[in-house]
Amino acid sequence: AVPDALLAFQLMSFVAAIADYAVLEGSETGQTLGKKALGIRVVDQDTWQPGVGTGRGIGRYFARFLSSLPFFLGYFWMLAWLLKKFFGLIENF
Repeated sequence: AVPDALLAFQLMSFVAAIADYAVLEGSETGQTLGKKALGIRVVDQDTWQPGVGTGRGIGRYFARFLSSLPFFLGYFWMLAWLLKKFFGLIENF
């Protein structure tokens, strides 16, 4: 009975995490609780309006896993781009 309860808990946690991204990042504020605490929001790239919609919020949830798959290279690529764009620290990127 314990493995069944554990599996049910994990499934509910997974669904709650997806719902969190879908509802909070997809809302008109475009902020999860952590982003709200830091004053960060998700905006649409074309319109710069906050909130990207429920579907794109779910997509952002799963894209986090893609960025972390090959040794977190997706995050390092983004860091290198930021260092070049804002600080001019990387020449050949």
